[in-house]
Amino acid sequence: MSFALPDRDGGDECVTCALLECQDFLKDTTTMAKCAVCGKSPGVGNHVSHANNRRKRRWLPNIQRVRAQVGESVRRIRVCTDCLRSGRVQKAISRPAA
Repeated sequence: MSFALPDRDGGDECVTCALLECQDFLKDTTTMAKCAVCGKSPGVGNHVSHANNRRKRRWLPNIQRVRAQVGESVRRIRVCTDCLRSGRVQKAISRPAA
């Protein structure tokens, strides 16, 4: 799907190209509260006051960014604390002090 916006000089600029350039940025912001191991993501529901007024709220998982052993390489991944405590993630050996 491609949209074209008119330029000031009369040409057309492709919006799809601009979206593809910032795809990595969008990918990071949309997956921020999701565990890379178990896939735990925010839960949604209502905050209910004493007067029974209801408003939407989110329960965010406790996501930590850790250096973990992924296959043969060491990568930084976002993992929930449940996966860290249960041993589903093997943390990488810390770097030697320089």
